[in-house]
Amino acid sequence: MRRIYGIDFSGAKDAGNKIWISSGDISKNILRIDMCCPVSSLHDLDPERDQCLTVLREFISKQTNAVFGMDFPFGLPARLVENSDWESFICSFAKKFKTIEYFKCAIKGFKKVCYKECGRKEIKRRTDEQAGTPHCAYNLRLYRQTYYGISRLLSPLVQEDAVCVLPMQKQCKGKPLLIEICPASTLKSLNCYYPYKGNKPDREKNRGKILDNLEDSGMLAIKDSVVRNKIKIENKGGDALDSVIAAFETYRALKNDYAHQSNCYNPLEGYVYLDKVTLGHELVA
Repeated sequence: MRRIYGIDFSGAKDAGNKIWISSGDISKNILRIDMCCPVSSLHDLDPERDQCLTVLREFISKQTNAVFGMDFPFGLPARLVENSDWESFICSFAKKFKTIEYFKCAIKGFKKVCYKECGRKEIKRRTDEQAGTPHCAYNLRLYRQTYYGISRLLSPLVQEDAVCVLPMQKQCKGKPLLIEICPASTLKSLNCYYPYKGNKPDREKNRGKILDNLEDSGMLAIKDSVVRNKIKIENKGGDALDSVIAAFETYRALKNDYAHQSNCYNPLEGYVYLDKVTLGHELVA
């Protein structure tokens, strides 16, 4: 049985403090979360983005018997993809935006090109429509996660053949599996989409309610009060909780043998995993 990891991703300059990882093993059909921490604490790192993304990439590649659920888009709308397949798109992603000469900054060029080629509109992928994700991949709130997630994490791992990214690539033994999830979509599917980020008096209470709902599902348990307090009280931004939600949805995907909704999946765009009981159409493994 693979170990489960949920990663709340960030493309911020101090990403090491904002990228949180939760993980646990499965025992008696329950995912028991025994670790929850920012990526900077893996090796007592400075939170600077490039260093932490390098460490995270190396960490993922070494977990050969694990599955990672990550909350950034693994692709773009099909009209923005010039390649014939997803793998080619991922491998050429960083190079494409480095060669745009009239943009001084690749990440800003990425955002501007996406808006320009989509007629200044925010167009979602087919899977975003199905899963009800809040934003398109190049939205102002999300484009940094998309850009750094693909260029600094997915692209090197795929080029090195170090991972299997589902469902665009086939499962194989001896490599970590990567899937895309969306905490907001998961919470909506559980009918517990409460405001939980920030210092307002109700936010800590809502983080506790969400944890309770996850545990009441009978599929997840938090190891001890130290981990629970870190998620509920100490991390007020909600990044710790998002990583737990990511781990929860990753476990649901594993239980469903990574089935996906075939008529809401474009292989060029990527796929957001959401528990199949919330989906009303044909699923394929």
